[in-house]
Amino acid sequence: MRRILLLLLFITGIVLWLVVLDQSKPQLPELLMEILAVSAIGLGAGLGTRLALTKWNWLIQLCFTLACLVLGLYGLGFLTDWRIGLAPLVFWRDQVDYREAAQLGGGALTALIVLSAWRRTSIRTYQPYTRSGSEGRAAIALGGSYQPAPRTPSRVGGSSRASSRGRAISRPIPSAGRLIVPRPSKKSRARSGRRGVFRRKPEVQFSAYEEHKCPYCLEDVKRNDPRGVKECPVCHTLHHADCWSITGMCQVPHLTT
Repeated sequence: MRRILLLLLFITGIVLWLVVLDQSKPQLPELLMEILAVSAIGLGAGLGTRLALTKWNWLIQLCFTLACLVLGLYGLGFLTDWRIGLAPLVFWRDQVDYREAAQLGGGALTALIVLSAWRRTSIRTYQPYTRSGSEGRAAIALGGSYQPAPRTPSRVGGSSRASSRGRAISRPIPSAGRLIVPRPSKKSRARSGRRGVFRRKPEVQFSAYEEHKCPYCLEDVKRNDPRGVKECPVCHTLHHADCWSITGMCQVPHLTT
């Protein structure tokens, strides 16, 4: 409400300034004074509404701008003995006063230009899709679950060790993390050979980055992991040293002859 009152006071100040200018400069042509009054009130209505009602909807700002424009022109006409601005609205007139219509149209056009100039358009931002850890594990997980043979751990773990072991048994065990690319059939190879240069990009792409996950706790394993690293001599899968010490064996099923 305070912003609306400040807007009305701003328009009132512009109208009073125009009245003082008209009284102090009577030698100015009436047409020039009308153009100056319409431009000043239209500019003040558009700029004042834009500054006072910044967070409001644009349609509401337009309604307030037109209302301030009409009030300003009517107040200017009242203070200048209806020489400049709008006269009282009379519905039983035989003809339209084109001078007042031109003032109202010019002021509305000026206010609309000021209200719409340099308006920023809202830009939508989209967050990039990042695959979560559970999806990454599901992408390389084997079908079914594997339960290792119970063995006596080499050292006694705490309650957190036991709870993590219970969770690891029910989870699917990932493979060694190697990417298996299916061999294309003869028909597809012949069809791709006929296409020549119009071949599609392969759906499987290789990356230089290698990611290891411990098959026991399903967490990332690095070569310099502070928990220690144990590599399986058969499939070369990296394990945490404490996870390896619980079972004493690799948690990836090996197909040996």
